[in-house]
Amino acid sequence: MTIDIAAAWAREAALLRPTVLTPALLDGLAPDRERRWVPEALLPLHGGPLYNDLTADQRRFYNQAYARQLLAEFIWVERTLIVAPVRRLALAGDAAIVRDSFVVDETHHIASFARLAASAADGRGPARPFSPPWPLRALARLAAAAPVGLHFWTAVVAAFERYAVDIGQRFNTDVEVDPAFRAVFVAHARDEARHCRLDDLLAAHLGAAAGPALTTVNGALARRYLARYFSVAWGLDGPIDALVAADPTLAARRAALVAESQSMRRAQNNIAVTA
Repeated sequence: MTIDIAAAWAREAALLRPTVLTPALLDGLAPDRERRWVPEALLPLHGGPLYNDLTADQRRFYNQAYARQLLAEFIWVERTLIVAPVRRLALAGDAAIVRDSFVVDETHHIASFARLAASAADGRGPARPFSPPWPLRALARLAAAAPVGLHFWTAVVAAFERYAVDIGQRFNTDVEVDPAFRAVFVAHARDEARHCRLDDLLAAHLGAAAGPALTTVNGALARRYLARYFSVAWGLDGPIDALVAADPTLAARRAALVAESQSMRRAQNNIAVTA
């Protein structure tokens, strides 16, 4: 179905709202280190026999280590895959107004996640930065340099924002989770629910500029990118390594814990990606 892109930008400009998630949301809030920071169902190890054999303190430490990684993940995604390419889009009129609002929202999100991450830091475990495999990092840099020709990033961002909404819904229904983390991820989901409309509009706008052949190539590239990003072959060992560093008695179980996290993440099917 063909859409009137100019009219769609005008509608989005009229529907703009202030950012829900800003650093001010965290005024007076700090993570409670005696509580879970993320819903248990989000944990890659959740439900596995080795996870169930951990002590309550070990499970809580792993939960909090995973929460810190989740914050780092969202900072990377929003800074690298959203703000970097969106800022380079040459738009005018209503489209430019919407673009600028989008960047403001994401800049507030990054600052909010960073503030929560700073208050959640404890100095224990390996200080490993969140870093996707190099092909994903390289493609993200290329998309930022050529956001129209390589507009696969719009489909990737759409998948991440649906993921963010799902995470926010899980936080919203878990009243036992830490209030600071709950407030941040629920507010983030409210902003991202609005952004989901923009993803299709951006894709349509950039697809029209790039042409049908290049858009087909970008669709295939987006599917490959998402499959690699959400692969269980990377990214699940960081919180486990932090746990092992904090409790060396678990060192002999490290490989088994990583293997279980990969198996459970496949079974949980927490992330439904459609590109």
